[in-house]
Amino acid sequence: MSAVGEAIRNHHQELIHTLTEHVASVVEGRAEADPQVLASFLVDELLPHAIGEERHLYPAVEPLVKAHGQATATMSVDHEFIEGYIRQIQETAQALQGAGDDRSKLEDRLRRLALQLEAVLRVHLEKEERVYLPLFERHLSEDEQQRVLDGMHSAYEE
Repeated sequence: MSAVGEAIRNHHQELIHTLTEHVASVVEGRAEADPQVLASFLVDELLPHAIGEERHLYPAVEPLVKAHGQATATMSVDHEFIEGYIRQIQETAQALQGAGDDRSKLEDRLRRLALQLEAVLRVHLEKEERVYLPLFERHLSEDEQQRVLDGMHSAYEE
């Protein structure tokens, strides 16, 4: 790993840690929770980070992905997260069936997981519909599109 790559990874960890702390404070209704501090963090830290990536990192990486990478790799990472949330929701739903004193914690966990899955899935589907489907419809014949759809539907039979 390069020093610059490691610096970017470290910054990502700082961002997610800070966001997680702010969100937990607000959600749990902690005394120190301050929605204005959360809003300031989002505007002053997270948004500039995203803008910087859009303006500088992504243009540098795009030709590298074309030459050496896989354009759909980030979507596959989304699927890993979606599958992980589904497994955790299944486990939590199962645990709720025999829950006793821990029922409230399990219900909170289920709500949190469901909201996280919904957020990831919304973004994932939006990316597919904005980026992939226009290419799919523009550059594949109706027959090719139908074969892809049939293949996708076969996953329901597995």
